[in-house]
Amino acid sequence: MSRALAGRSTRRQGNGAAERVKAMVEEKLDAGLEYEALQLYRGQAARKAARGDFDSAAAMAETGAQVLMQRGFADSASELSRQLVEIYKENGCDVTQERLDRIQRLDALYQEVANKGPGELKGKGSEAGIAQARQVRHPVQSGFELQAKFLKAAVAWTAAAGPRPAGDAALNALPGRCLFAMGNAEAGTSRMVAGEQPIELRLLMMGVLHFLALGNLRDANAQRAAWEAAAAPERARGGAQQFVRLLCATCERDAAPLFQRLAEAMRASGDPAVEKHLAQIGRVFFSILPPPSMLDSILKMMGAG
Repeated sequence: MSRALAGRSTRRQGNGAAERVKAMVEEKLDAGLEYEALQLYRGQAARKAARGDFDSAAAMAETGAQVLMQRGFADSASELSRQLVEIYKENGCDVTQERLDRIQRLDALYQEVANKGPGELKGKGSEAGIAQARQVRHPVQSGFELQAKFLKAAVAWTAAAGPRPAGDAALNALPGRCLFAMGNAEAGTSRMVAGEQPIELRLLMMGVLHFLALGNLRDANAQRAAWEAAAAPERARGGAQQFVRLLCATCERDAAPLFQRLAEAMRASGDPAVEKHLAQIGRVFFSILPPPSMLDSILKMMGAG
């Protein structure tokens, strides 16, 4: 038999085995046997990893996580997601785009589950599961917590096996979003900065501007400081960071002339959201009214006539 035919035969056998496992898992889930379904996938993935077939093992864990997540068993799906990362990390697997894509596909599934309430979930994350856990005082992790735990483990693997000490940039931004959703702005900021995503960095700047527009200098400074602490030294005095540092300083010291020069420089960017926040900051901290719009000027002229 040729190598090509042998390869196709092996893939067909693998696909057939995966389908058989999936059918058995569906039967167990229909019977309410969540733990047994989880163990079927965990055992299959562990056996493949023991044979040195790490990508097939990860594929089995991913398939299991998808099946369980789609059926609403987020806790069990998370165990398989973390097993996938453990397979990569414990066996020194290199960081490749195919492996990163696998993690990002699972992240997308978590996003779908995050949009569901406990009434749509089963197992530990369901309404019944949460009520039972409360009775024994056992904490139940939210979908965001499960997602962040999986993603932080994935970032740690890329930090250990990849070229960047902080881990893969694109992956870092994903737990950053989870942490912000959980209300942990400081840790979320750290992850987003490590992600080096221009859109995310703009969001961080807009967060500082938003706090200042509300007259909240304390939290504006807290977010600015967290952003600076998380940034690499060579980026710590980048354009956006330098701007918010000076802006916070002008608001602290009532330095209206410097604020006007900063605002004028930023208006040249043509970003209407930035301009709107700066106008509000001028009103709140310096009693500076924005210049009248063209429409305001025309209406004033018509009224005068």
